[in-house]
Amino acid sequence: MTKNKTLDWGNSTVATKYVYSRIGDALNAETEEQMSQELSNLYSELAHNYKVDTGTPIGQGFPASYQWQVGYESENTPAFGLEVFDDEVQASDRAQELNTKGEKGISLTKLENNAAVDVWKWVDGGWE
Repeated sequence: MTKNKTLDWGNSTVATKYVYSRIGDALNAETEEQMSQELSNLYSELAHNYKVDTGTPIGQGFPASYQWQVGYESENTPAFGLEVFDDEVQASDRAQELNTKGEKGISLTKLENNAAVDVWKWVDGGWE
């Protein structure tokens, strides 16, 4: 009988071919924003599955880390502008400033331990 060695990573496993496919989908995304979202979704899914497998949140023992990303269409970068803030108010203020400057496609993403947990779009002068 062979023992499944987890190398102290716990009692959770992944379907390698599935993860390979999901990463491939992300790498083949049409825009960097779509690629980032695909990877963020996979990251969140893996954290969820780890908790289902083990009964323990993957980051347990570590305090949650929050950041806010402001994304927008931009001619200055290959696909879009992206700025990261440690403070929600600063991120929201920056998004409103970008709107005043006429930037389009503005979004605000809340990250918890580097995984997207909420996304809002700036539409008609407010967040949706």
